Amino acid sequence: MSMDNQVQMGVGLDEYAKSEVYPEDSNPREKIIELAKLIFDRKLTDASGGNYSCRLNDKIFMSPRYSGEVQRFRLKPDDIITMSLGAEVLDGDPNRVTREGSIHFSVYNRFPIVKAVVHAHPRNTIALSSLGIDIPPNTEMFKHLIGLEPVESCEEVGPATDSLSETIIECFERREDSLNKYGAAVMIPNHGITIAARNLNYAFCILETVDTSAYVHIQKMLLKGAGGI
Repeated sequence: MSMDNQVQMGVGLDEYAKSEVYPEDSNPREKIIELAKLIFDRKLTDASGGNYSCRLNDKIFMSPRYSGEVQRFRLKPDDIITMSLGAEVLDGDPNRVTREGSIHFSVYNRFPIVKAVVHAHPRNTIALSSLGIDIPPNTEMFKHLIGLEPVESCEEVGPATDSLSETIIECFERREDSLNKYGAAVMIPNHGITIAARNLNYAFCILETVDTSAYVHIQKMLLKGAGGI
């Protein structure tokens, strides 16, 4: 891809992200509902998990616990939980706050530029993370969205713990340049991926782009092993 085309793609994506598709100042509940359904329908997460949030001023709007297991990510506006940056429930069922909410709040409080956090279980990404393999930039969109560095795994610690939040933050701190542009991603070994982005649109694009790059990497390894390359 020529530099002119890269520049044109960058401008176009910026304009798209600021358009009416995912405005950051309008209908956060509806946007999370739309995102959750899209991610599940495109098989970028399984029914066992996935949680999504966005920040609007000092409020966090978050998908509820059991969104996948019980509702198959067919959510309603009343399901979305509104919380403060201090994790206080302002509206919604406090019993349905996701157990991984601490990851979301740690990211928002550490990186004010982040306006969306997505945690999902994409199958190609999990396959590589389970083997300790980083995801390299196999596509042009990967390079454009999050740069030339591979997506790495955080340290393997207990699920839904403060230690997990801390190790994820450490990984994002090494990707602040990417966060300041569109967003960044970090794998959780044998579990999934967490994405921090400047809005929900960028978060979805990064999720799908990273899992596509993971799929390409798996296919390349298979072809090499079969002598096809």
